Amino acid sequence: MGPVLVKEELSGLVRLRGVGLNETYVPDCDLEKARQLLLSLYALRAENGRCLKENFHHQGFNWLSGLVNHMWWRFSYRMVQYEPLIRRLLESGARPLFVNKYNLVRLWELLRGPKAPSLRNRWRYRHVLPRHNRELAAAGGLDMLFFRYGPDDFRTREFAEFFQARGVRFASVFSPSKDLLRRRHRLDQPVYFLYRDLPAPEIFTHRYDTAHLPPVTRLLVDAHVARLQRMAGRMVAEYTRHLENLERLRPRLFFGVDDRNHVYPLLFACKTLGIPSLGYQFGMAGRYQQGYVLEGWEPEDGYQWYDRDVLWGAYWEEVVRRWSKVYPPGYFLMGANKTTYSYKRVDSADFHPRNVLVPYEIWGNTKRIGEYIKRMIDLGYTVHFKYRPDEDRAKQLDSYDLGDYAARLVPVERITDELMGRINIVAGTMTTLIFDLLPYGKQTWILETEFPLLMDMVDSGLARLVRLDDLETIDPARETPPAIDHTRIYNPMGIERALEEHVLSRL
Repeated sequence: MGPVLVKEELSGLVRLRGVGLNETYVPDCDLEKARQLLLSLYALRAENGRCLKENFHHQGFNWLSGLVNHMWWRFSYRMVQYEPLIRRLLESGARPLFVNKYNLVRLWELLRGPKAPSLRNRWRYRHVLPRHNRELAAAGGLDMLFFRYGPDDFRTREFAEFFQARGVRFASVFSPSKDLLRRRHRLDQPVYFLYRDLPAPEIFTHRYDTAHLPPVTRLLVDAHVARLQRMAGRMVAEYTRHLENLERLRPRLFFGVDDRNHVYPLLFACKTLGIPSLGYQFGMAGRYQQGYVLEGWEPEDGYQWYDRDVLWGAYWEEVVRRWSKVYPPGYFLMGANKTTYSYKRVDSADFHPRNVLVPYEIWGNTKRIGEYIKRMIDLGYTVHFKYRPDEDRAKQLDSYDLGDYAARLVPVERITDELMGRINIVAGTMTTLIFDLLPYGKQTWILETEFPLLMDMVDSGLARLVRLDDLETIDPARETPPAIDHTRIYNPMGIERALEEHVLSRL
């Protein structure tokens, strides 16, 4: 077939260009297929007769705990999306030339095996970074380590300002990057880094039976399991470094957003040394957030997380416990979420029952959502489209395949009370913004696609599931939004009180 230019859009659509080839590949976004694949990975049997989930115990921890989110979003979901395309490329003998590196190329590169870090990265992450952490540990004098996504992370900026105002001596914990390492002494708070590219011993070396899988699927699964074992080994190596540093630093608390990707080695080091830890919810939880609910895990499987976890409200605990068995009674604490809306109900002369707000969504089947948008416009709806401010507008619209319909959208840059006074319906499939807008008392539609990330909203009576053909018969003027106790979703105690009650009280 020869060379093929491959360009993946942020939405997941893939543009294929070559001699006699001009095609847009639309990935399958079926989360249920991904869930079944994840559960089947847990059940793979190794040469010792044990399943995958049982083969990562070492030094008192099940290191697969820290890899579930990777298995879910980086592999299982991406396999459903792109394994058919990879099979096609391999079978045709095509030579793909990737224009950019998002999720498809990461899956493809599994077939090439691990890549050694560059000499610059070896120096940066194996010498500069460890020396920085050792110096911070030797200096001591910290009350708290605070895990954040970066110095500009909007989720935690208010938290950091609160701690600074209260005189808390803390170091921010960041995943390292070239830029952050260069700026480390110019930031407004001390920084403790997580590690990258550490040399690691081969601790996990099991071979799993995948003979029942189709050839290409087997190649990818074998490569993925091998990578999981290498990643777990690096996690153990990082854990050892953190132990050495924390023995000297001895903060009174490790506090952080409850991201399920990066913090496990540091968290396990805190547990080993008896340093208390506390997590704080940073994103939506639900059945299809497998890194949160750990479906398929039993208490005896050894999953470990922060000592306690603060949630935005009681609704989120109900959802997590609906699907999860790993959190003991009394584990969750109630906090608050940071929202920037006043939720003032405005009567607008421009209100109309068929005014609908559709937020841009980076994941899921945007082409299918585009079909809903076009059908709504044909039926007399006015579709207000909420753009993301940090992405190119044309690229956002392009992923919905709207054609001439794009010119008929009402563009929305930010949510205001005046805007929401005009809106009757909020519709979408995956963004947390749909939860954020519930207190405005609008009808909430979850558009049916194979990406049911928000189905827990429907199951809990917060939203209505709408199919494409339903649009022909729904009369939104006759519909009323459900009565919702919004305080169960976002506890009204406020961020400052939540931090005082749950964080400062532990220092």
